[in-house]
Amino acid sequence: LEEAIDTFLLTCAARVARGQAREHNSMLVHVSRYVDVHIEVHRQVETYLRTTRAMISNGDRETLNRLKAVWESDYRPTTDAVRSTVYGRNTVSVTWDQVAARLAESSDKIQVITANGRSKADIDYDAYKETGYSVIAVGGDKLSRGLTLE
Repeated sequence: LEEAIDTFLLTCAARVARGQAREHNSMLVHVSRYVDVHIEVHRQVETYLRTTRAMISNGDRETLNRLKAVWESDYRPTTDAVRSTVYGRNTVSVTWDQVAARLAESSDKIQVITANGRSKADIDYDAYKETGYSVIAVGGDKLSRGLTLE
C-alpha cells in the first residue's frame, strides 16, 4: 500500500509537470467490505501520506531517493514502452527533476476519504473543476459497485 501511495504521488506530480494541474487524480483502496477495516486503513493511509508530505517538503533525501527509485524503475521504462504505441502519441515526456519540483505542491492537494455505506463523504469532482481533485478513496462495496472515479 505504501508503494501504491508513492506511485500515486508520482502520478499527480507528473501530471502537474505535464501541464495537467487541473485534471482529477483518483486512487481506490479496496481492502475489505467491512467498515471497521475502512476506518483503520483510512487512518494508516492518512498517516503515511502526512508523513511523506512532510518529508518531501523538508527535502528528506531518503524519501526523495525512494520516490526517484520508483520513477526510474517503473515510470521511465513504462513511458518508453507506451510511447511507441498508439496510446503514447500525445505523451509529454517529463524528467525526474521536473516531477521532483512538483511533488510538494501536488501532494498537498491529495485528500483521503472513506467511501462506504456509513460515510457521508462524496466524491464531488465538479466542486474542483478549477483546481482538479486528487483523492485517495478507501472503501469497499460502495467503491466497487457503481461509484465512478476519474
